[in-house]
Amino acid sequence: MPKDRIPIKEQMERIYREIPPDKIPWNMAAPPDILVTAVTANIPKTCNVIEMGCGAGNYVIYFSKLGYACTGVDISEHAIRMAGNSAVTAGAGCRFLVADVTGDLAEWNSTFGFAYDWELLHHIFPEDREKYIDNVHRLLHADGRYLSVCFSEESTQL
Repeated sequence: MPKDRIPIKEQMERIYREIPPDKIPWNMAAPPDILVTAVTANIPKTCNVIEMGCGAGNYVIYFSKLGYACTGVDISEHAIRMAGNSAVTAGAGCRFLVADVTGDLAEWNSTFGFAYDWELLHHIFPEDREKYIDNVHRLLHADGRYLSVCFSEESTQL
């Protein structure tokens, strides 16, 4: 990693600690229609779902309340605390875990029928993307599905 690059964990901790949630560009209270349609039209509710880079957990909570068994993962401990508190407030039965999705997830023995990320992949440094994809592949059932929406030409920088 170049000396002047701030590690992604440090960047995300700073964002979730210092910026009000409603000012974080990717932290939308309700999932975008395209994500809702993709999940509800194509993913059976008997499917275990994981969101990679869940941030404050809004979408995990949303899909959990629709009846999906959902897990949210994020590198930021602060974000996961926010997500857990929001889930309790919403009465959602989901779980949240602090983990680096580009790190060693070998201890995970859960697999999922559907994995997604919403505006995460473009935050992963190019040299770490192969490890991320390897982790997604390992966490999915053999017939599992994956959705990533990222790399907008209209991205907002913090």
